[in-house]
Amino acid sequence: KDGKKKKLPLVMGIIAMVIVVVMLLVLIPKEEQTIAEVQQQTEVIERAADEPNCFSLSTGEEYLYEGEMDSLNVPNGYGKATFANRVYVGYFTDGDMNGSGELTFGSGKVIRGSFVDNMVLDSCIVRSGVYEFRGTLMSDLEFGNGINKNTETGDEYEYVDGEITKINGEKIK
Repeated sequence: KDGKKKKLPLVMGIIAMVIVVVMLLVLIPKEEQTIAEVQQQTEVIERAADEPNCFSLSTGEEYLYEGEMDSLNVPNGYGKATFANRVYVGYFTDGDMNGSGELTFGSGKVIRGSFVDNMVLDSCIVRSGVYEFRGTLMSDLEFGNGINKNTETGDEYEYVDGEITKINGEKIK
């Protein structure tokens, strides 16, 4: 009996290490990922195993949460969710992003707007480098309808249904 009790923590430790190694293999950087993004993903995965504040969106994606909770200890109200590749600061309902908030990606891209069931609703502001987009996004977070402005040069690109239709007010073919 004592031998079995001593082996159990060792077996659990080995299983945890195998899980971390598998997750690291899944997170091998893609071309668009930076080393910092991969490191952040790894840290989130490692912390999630030990953190009591690890939750899942209704989509199944896990995040670490700091903020207001309801009586059932579920994220409700204002808080911060750290995902593997981005951070959301804003309002939650039943553990999902609902209400005004800001989503910041490891690349520096920031989306500020209203969220409903984890999706950006209606108009928003997207900042990425010297560009600032004001308008709506499509379901894949690509520009839908709006204006993308280079804040350094003042050049403006008008989008309609995800396609550039005008540059600096002039229609393109």
